[in-house]
Amino acid sequence: MEMSLKREHKRTQKHKGNIDNLMSKVEKAKEQQKEQEATQNSTQGDFVGDNISKLNRPRM
Repeated sequence: MEMSLKREHKRTQKHKGNIDNLMSKVEKAKEQQKEQEATQNSTQGDFVGDNISKLNRPRM
């Protein structure tokens, strides 16, 4: 009985990880879309500045 509970817990943890992974991918996609819209509306110089600030920002 205990073994199946452990296995079930492991399986649900894996799914939870997958959901977190998907959510972070969605967030990244939204950010990229915003950046693309911003770069379409701005000049090339601003784009370089955005890239530099992205490099300095700590990762989640």
